[in-house]
Amino acid sequence: MLDRPKEADDALRHAIEANTRFSKSYVALGYLYLDYDFNKEAAQVFQGCVTAKDDDGECHNGYGLALKNLKQYEQATGEFKKAIDDDPELYDAIYNCGMAYSDWYDEAHGNDQKDKAREYLQKFVGTSSKTTAVQRMMRAHALASRW
Repeated sequence: MLDRPKEADDALRHAIEANTRFSKSYVALGYLYLDYDFNKEAAQVFQGCVTAKDDDGECHNGYGLALKNLKQYEQATGEFKKAIDDDPELYDAIYNCGMAYSDWYDEAHGNDQKDKAREYLQKFVGTSSKTTAVQRMMRAHALASRW
């Protein structure tokens, strides 16, 4: 199905209609849209996911990614923080929050955003023991080379 996005889209929409509280269908559809750079559509899907299941960190993380891609950084960081609150071991959300603050800093040049970017990226590098060493090293390099 991954090489047939239209069929995947149809199947996931049917799955959502069949069970509107099953967040994994929303998440899969949202990431499908993100993969094809359909950020507005992804944001709508992830917003539906958050509405259906507000305590699912994956929904908030995906919504945050879509908002980040739409350059709605304040709202995006809020969604990442909700994802982290829902699941403190959702390391992607910690990393994504740091990168959203970093992108926000790149546009606004505010020290608050730079400090928050460092905080979240350092937290990611320091606490993500379940990710591989290569992933941590790559992301630590990204942190070090940002400023």
